[in-house]
Amino acid sequence: MSSDNDPKVASEKIRPTTQDLDLRYKFWQLVATYASLVVAILGIWYVVRSLDNNTKSVRNGVQQNMLGLVTNLDKVFVDKPELFPYFNRCQELKLDPNDPKSDQVIAAAIQVLDVFDIAAGQSTRFRDQWEEPEAWDNWIKDQFTHGPILRKVLHDHKNWYSKGLNNRLDEAEKELVKMAQENKPPCS
Repeated sequence: MSSDNDPKVASEKIRPTTQDLDLRYKFWQLVATYASLVVAILGIWYVVRSLDNNTKSVRNGVQQNMLGLVTNLDKVFVDKPELFPYFNRCQELKLDPNDPKSDQVIAAAIQVLDVFDIAAGQSTRFRDQWEEPEAWDNWIKDQFTHGPILRKVLHDHKNWYSKGLNNRLDEAEKELVKMAQENKPPCS
């Protein structure tokens, strides 16, 4: 006699207390399956939350690193205000190997370019970590248009710096040509 025709078996449901061992086994299989599903969902939620925390941590690290670099760079001009015009007021430097100021200006230009190179890389590589990543590009371009020493040192040492920074110099020089054609001095 088949269990398909047995009315007692047909009326039983899958539950932990059923008399049919096969149905009881299926009940516990379903419980285990649903429990696994809940654990998987919680695991996915935890991974997503961890990734979000890691992203925030990376963002904080990137921003703190740049803040430190820019603050140290600003300190150069606070400690040596006589260097400021060569970087922000379009003042040309007449290079004199016997003048210690020439060495200071060139050393400061190298430091500025080092920070620009890092900023240019981070504004591209970590673009989503900044509210306005183009602000870094605007800052670099503005500094190139106002600091002839920066353009000279980068031209003299193009191979020291990334293509990204060299491209930003090219953009600034195009802007300078455009300004000259419109009779707009970069510094007034």
